Amino acid sequence: MRIDRLESHVAEMFNMSLREFIREKIEQDNLCDYEIAGTLNVSNATIGKLRRDYGLKRTNGFVRRFEKNYGKGSVKTFRRMIDNPHSTLTHVAEHFGFSRENARLVYRKIYGVPYTQAHKKKQALKRKALSPEQRRLS
Repeated sequence: MRIDRLESHVAEMFNMSLREFIREKIEQDNLCDYEIAGTLNVSNATIGKLRRDYGLKRTNGFVRRFEKNYGKGSVKTFRRMIDNPHSTLTHVAEHFGFSRENARLVYRKIYGVPYTQAHKKKQALKRKALSPEQRRLS
């Protein structure tokens, strides 16, 4: 299917532009290229090319798989627990039933940065919460 026909087809069926459609499917529905291609009945390569042309990144399939394995809202729970300054990777790992190392890897997949940065921020917040006398003793 030619791109101009595909654009008119998407406008007719979904009442939005092709770029908006692909962006929505990637960002909101977390669909992969092959899933979008199946919806539009085009090749995976066509969707990949359009996605790159529109400057869109691939979906983070990890988040969807994590939610499938640990239940709906599990990524939000993970983020909430990690963002708590008093929670550790061990606590989070115990909650989900995996190892501390796996919790570290999950953190990196979800946030895209190493956990050490978050850990340093947590330590700084804890130090600020301590009184001057408690800081001297620790």
